Amino acid sequence: MKPPDPEAVHDGMEISRLSGEMWRRFQPQRQAISGSAVTPRMLSYLRHLAAAGPLTVGEQASHLGISRATATEVVDRLEAKGLVERMKDDGDQRRVFVSLTERGREQTAALAGRNVE
Repeated sequence: MKPPDPEAVHDGMEISRLSGEMWRRFQPQRQAISGSAVTPRMLSYLRHLAAAGPLTVGEQASHLGISRATATEVVDRLEAKGLVERMKDDGDQRRVFVSLTERGREQTAALAGRNVE
């Protein structure tokens, strides 16, 4: 068996290193925004709800280009902080809408001028 080309090994290691750096660069920050109880991902969710009004988790996921599982996780965390609430649709009890609470509106307004992207 022929030994691997040293240049190919080097290139493979560089691709692996850069792949990890790219992944870390484009992952949403998980630390809370300074002076608040929300992360940048949570704030983008709050801002979207403030602009669009009550939405289902699926609608929110579709609008933000994230999976339903991720949207559900964000809603769970926001609900635990008292920033959003779930409400059943009066016409179809299977549909559940998510809306901002008063505290959620206040948090969103307080961070309105912050650029966290």
